[in-house]
Amino acid sequence: RGVRARRDASDADMALYIKAFTLIVKTASKPLAKRLRTAMEESPTARAYAIESARATAKWMAFLARDDAASGAVSGEPGTTSRKARNEAKRAMAKANMSEDAALQAASEFVGEAFVFAVAGGAVWWEVEKSNAKDEKRREDAANERAQLCDIIDTQHRTMVDMSALIEELFEYKKSSSETIAAMQAGRRAAAR
Repeated sequence: RGVRARRDASDADMALYIKAFTLIVKTASKPLAKRLRTAMEESPTARAYAIESARATAKWMAFLARDDAASGAVSGEPGTTSRKARNEAKRAMAKANMSEDAALQAASEFVGEAFVFAVAGGAVWWEVEKSNAKDEKRREDAANERAQLCDIIDTQHRTMVDMSALIEELFEYKKSSSETIAAMQAGRRAAAR
C-alpha cells in the first residue's frame, strides 16, 4: 500500500507539472501568433494569398447570409418590404467586396487565432494521449497483478491437494501401524500365557 500511495502522489505531482507546462505553452502561443500575423502581413506572397482568401470567404459568407439580411423586413424589422428592394439588397450583398486592409486584417486575425487554437488543441491531444497511456499502463499492471494472484491461488490449491493426500496417507499409515501394533501385542499376550 505504501508503494501505491507514493506512486499515486507521484502521478498527482506529474499531472501538476503537465498542467503547468500546457498552460505555459498556451500562453507562449499568443505572442507567437502575433508574430505570425506580422510575418504574414510583411510577406508579399502570404499577403496576396491572405487577401484573396479573406475576400473569397467574405463573398461566401455574404452569399449564405444574404437571404436572411434581405428578408429582414418580412420578419417584422423596419425596412422595405417590396420584392424589388429585397432583390436589390441581395445583389448589393453579393457584389460587396472587402477592402484590402480589411481583408488583410481579417486574414491575419484568422491565422493568429487558428495558430492559438492549434496549439491549444495539440496540448489537449497530448494530455489525452498521456492520460490514455497512463490508463493503459494501469490496466496492464492490474492484469499482471491478477495473473500473479491467480498463479498464487493455483499453487496454494495444488499444495492443499498434496497436503490432503499426505494426510490421508498418514492416516492410512497410522491405521495400518495401529493394526500391526495391536496384532503384535495380541501375539505377545498369547505367548506370555
